[in-house]
Amino acid sequence: MSASPSQDLFNGVLETGMRSVVVLNEFSPMELDREQLGLLDYFVVHSSQAGGPEDMHPTYKSSFTEYHVRRRRIDDSVKMLIRLRLIEVVADPKRGVCFRAGDDAPGFVDLLSSPYNRELVDRARWLRSRHQEDSGFLAGLRQKIERWVVEFQQREAPGSAQ
Repeated sequence: MSASPSQDLFNGVLETGMRSVVVLNEFSPMELDREQLGLLDYFVVHSSQAGGPEDMHPTYKSSFTEYHVRRRRIDDSVKMLIRLRLIEVVADPKRGVCFRAGDDAPGFVDLLSSPYNRELVDRARWLRSRHQEDSGFLAGLRQKIERWVVEFQQREAPGSAQ
């Protein structure tokens, strides 16, 4: 499945990197693994699907597939962000490679003054507060993605009623 033009617009390396810095900055000093970063990258712009504010990006029937597109882009954006010293890599004995906001991240995020970027910060803050209120919140987001994948596969299966 190829990405739509809007997916490319929203999910380039630069855009993915910007969202990653915002999310890591809001979750600081917490360290996020690649899967958590991918989940939060998706739900920061599709926050209504997590019970939050209105979505920032258009939502389509198969929007959850963006999650998989973004995961691939996160790897490239992380490399860029490390070079810029906006994020740091941390080895976690149980989870493997994790990421946290670098020393320069707060100043960088403060410079993001467009209405879109301020909304992005607000939604990342909302995700963080939900996580602080409910330690199972991130696991619940992962379950949503998994359920959507199963439902999508069942809908798209040959012979299924659509």
